[in-house]
Parts: sequence; structure tokens; C-alpha cells
Amino acid sequence: MPKVTAQDASAPGGAVTVSMTTVLSVDAISTQQSTTPSCKTPCRARMTVPSPIQAVITYQAVQGSTVICDFTITVNLGSVVATTSYQAAS
Repeated sequence: MPKVTAQDASAPGGAVTVSMTTVLSVDAISTQQSTTPSCKTPCRARMTVPSPIQAVITYQAVQGSTVICDFTITVNLGSVVATTSYQAAS
């Protein structure tokens, strides 16, 4: 994503420039299947996504050559797990 910048030239002490940068990422999905003698097809299936979306957002405010603030926010939505099991009809 592109860097976003805004400037306030009317701030006391000189212009203040605030910038925001972001990085978004998507983790890979993993799947597992297991079989047992009583099943003709997989008896268990599991899908895991460590975190569907992760974001790192960085803000910085600068006045002249002085950095007023500089901080980073990391967003992680947590993992998603889907599991199912079944047995073939007899």
C-alpha cells in the first residue's frame, strides 16, 4: 500500500508532517487428512490459518527535522481452525 502523508503548515513552530505506512500480509493455509482402516476415504480433515490477515501500520509526525512521534501498530486477527470427522456407512 502506498505511503500517505499530510502536512499542516499553520502549526506553531513550523509545519508538521504526518505520514502513515502499512504492510498487509496473508498467511498460508495448511490442511491435514488422516485415514483409518474403517474408512474408505479420509476420516478426519483439518484446516488451519495462523492469522487470516496481519497488518503493520506505522505513523510518524515530524516538525522540521524533529520527530515528534513515531509508533507502530500490529494487527493480528488470530488463527482460524476448522476440523471435521466422519466414518463411512456400514
